[in-house]
Amino acid sequence: MMANLQIRNVPEDLHESLHRWAAEANTSVSALVLRQLKQLVALRTFEQELRSQPMTDTPQDTVSALQAERDSR
Repeated sequence: MMANLQIRNVPEDLHESLHRWAAEANTSVSALVLRQLKQLVALRTFEQELRSQPMTDTPQDTVSALQAERDSR
């Protein structure tokens, strides 16, 4: 079963922008907003997982670490 979501008081300019975006994407506003909400939830989940990882004490120089890895080969 799918739930419904209704959003009230959408500013007119935002509403118009969503309609244009949906038309450009050849989709409905509903499908466009649903796709964007899914991406936003996935990003939030990723950020929460990232924040749950322990912080490192020392800053890591990525370029130097990649170079050292390449040199070891």
